[in-house]
Amino acid sequence: MHKLALRERLTGGAPLFPLAVLFGLNISDELDALAFQTLTPEIRDAFGLSNSQIIAMGTILALAAMLGAVPAGVIGDRANRVRVVCCAALIWGLAGAFTGLASTFTIFVVLRVIAGLARVSNEPIHSSLLGDLYPPRNLPGVFFVHRLANPGAAAAGVLIGWLGSEYGWQTTFVLISLPTFVIALVGLRLKEPVRGGTMGETTRQPAVPFREACRQLFAVKTLRGLWAGALLLGVLIVPLRQLHSLFFEQRFGYGPVGRGTILALGGIGLIVGIVLGAIMAERAVSRGNVRGLGLVVGFTIAIVAGTQSAMVLMPWESTVLVVKFFNAVMIGAYQPAFYTLVTYVSPPRVRAQAYAWAYGLVGAGGVLSLAITTFTAPHGAATSLLALAWVAGLSGTLILLTTRYIDNDHVVPNLRQEEIPLR
Repeated sequence: MHKLALRERLTGGAPLFPLAVLFGLNISDELDALAFQTLTPEIRDAFGLSNSQIIAMGTILALAAMLGAVPAGVIGDRANRVRVVCCAALIWGLAGAFTGLASTFTIFVVLRVIAGLARVSNEPIHSSLLGDLYPPRNLPGVFFVHRLANPGAAAAGVLIGWLGSEYGWQTTFVLISLPTFVIALVGLRLKEPVRGGTMGETTRQPAVPFREACRQLFAVKTLRGLWAGALLLGVLIVPLRQLHSLFFEQRFGYGPVGRGTILALGGIGLIVGIVLGAIMAERAVSRGNVRGLGLVVGFTIAIVAGTQSAMVLMPWESTVLVVKFFNAVMIGAYQPAFYTLVTYVSPPRVRAQAYAWAYGLVGAGGVLSLAITTFTAPHGAATSLLALAWVAGLSGTLILLTTRYIDNDHVVPNLRQEEIPLR
């Protein structure tokens, strides 16, 4: 009885199994990325790199992966999305395992690029699947659960730090890749949903040509504003965990376990933030206030930039930790509203590409961060974080200015009307 009530509240009566599988794939993706971020100093020392070189490498790897988002979105709007995400998971699992066996820096970089390109399918294609699997009214809660994978993995930072200190970074990469294979094979049991099925589509439609998809998407003013905001936010977000790892090593002398604990603290903050963000998003949706979603996104991102600046300026370790936690809360808080809003303003047949452009532009923000950190890294991670936070502060302002277009752009049926039954 309680299980049925939970399912009705969370997914509107739709099955929980697809959400559980996509959550599992998302968390296994995050574990792979978290291992690289937590063990950055050890990887740096193993290959004889400087701080600026390891930051540049991490940013370039993230950028290479994120720039693959648009091609991944095109594939997601044309192919069977379930098969794509499961095959991609098997590829990044293999690349992650072989990362631990890399004998040279060149092999290490190639494997990280492969893993990153495979993992990029999670953002646009998972989001597209969720939008077609669950009713629009329930999307804030659905995205809340899916995004919990990110901080849930970060909470494993202590374990990853311990594995790294006890067994080395190579063994750690091999061990954390193992769950990926199990989840991917289980995920092949999922059925591909009809695109736009939660909005009344009853038959599968032919794929939209890429140029026409771009025309449709770029005609939506809200999407253009969200994408521009994603570009500016990416300046800070792309290298953030890696810079935090270096920051706590440089300022407070944290080792692998300490840095893993810091990332775990951030993971707890993200969980709190995602819960808070889901509550705010659900409140806006229940009132039919789609514009309210944009306000949540804009204000929380502005606070992200402000708290990041405050964190590096604080002189005391205890206050730095408190502000770090609050910064993570705000990073989590914008996500449920952001993903729900993109769903509301995107045409269903090209929705994966809408998410892909957002993710790819976050990666493009990494280009700007790379240019900035080239000059700031020699002065320490704190200087880099401060400079990037100032640039990212423009993101929240831009998104707040974009909210005036939302009411005219959203394509989801009136949220106060009866939901379209799932098929």
